[in-house]
Amino acid sequence: MSILRMLKDSEFRGGLVAGIPSNIMVAHKFGESKLNNEKQFHDCGIVYYPKNSYPLCVVMSRGENYGDLVSAIKGASRMAYEEVDSQL
Repeated sequence: MSILRMLKDSEFRGGLVAGIPSNIMVAHKFGESKLNNEKQFHDCGIVYYPKNSYPLCVVMSRGENYGDLVSAIKGASRMAYEEVDSQL
């Protein structure tokens, strides 16, 4: 199995994936870490928008709650998707 296939088959549906319609494929790698009370969540990937795939990376998000960080990345993903969608 290729690395790209593994990234496409990720079961995590938050972050980048949550910000776009479910029929659009995303190959992404996410990560989370914790240092003392600071939590970090990062998500980078390729959004396979029809005829115009685009990369999207949100790194260095940090805060006290993973849910808030995942939600912020979802919002950034949604804004990027809507911008791409409005151009085509």
